Order: sequence, then C-alpha cells, then structure tokens
Amino acid sequence: MTEAFQVRHKTSAITVYPWRHASGRTWWRYKRQDGKLVTRADVEDAKEQAKIHAAEVHRGSLDLSTLDPEQVQRIKRMLERDPRRAHVDEFCVGLDNRLPR
Repeated sequence: MTEAFQVRHKTSAITVYPWRHASGRTWWRYKRQDGKLVTRADVEDAKEQAKIHAAEVHRGSLDLSTLDPEQVQRIKRMLERDPRRAHVDEFCVGLDNRLPR
C-alpha cells in the first residue's frame, strides 16, 4: 500500500498518506487536530494511531483514559449520586459563564 487512505471513527475521518524521507524510505503521516504531524514507519502503526485520534476527535478531543483512578472514582460517585446529571449541567453552565466567548 503506497497510496493515501482514510481512517474513520463514526463521523470523524483522518487521512493517512505516504511520505518519502530523504533517505528514500517511505513513512506514513497524518495531521492531528492541533496541526501536529504524526509520522510512523509502519503503515499498520500509523493506521492504529490514526484510529485512536479519529475516536478522540469524534468524542470532542476528550480522552478520559488520561484521568487518574481517583478522578474516575470521583466522577462515578458524582454520577451515581445524581442520576439526572443536574450537577453536570450546573458545572457546564458555570464554566460557560466564566470562559470568554
């Protein structure tokens, strides 16, 4: 495979394309949402990393796996105690009021 291809996760798509290094070797690249280029030597590795990024983009670039276990437990407790998710709504409204538009 030496042609560009797209990796999809629901409505998000990331284009992975070949890039030839000055040495003549072909590497695989894609551009992240933040504009950074990701380069991988192996096409399967590039495809897997692009899938992960496409999922993050689809979720709104929020990767919950970066939370530490204590934070996860706190969030679970909050959601268990408030099944209507009113605390989440209150937090979002407060955050929206503090952030510049």
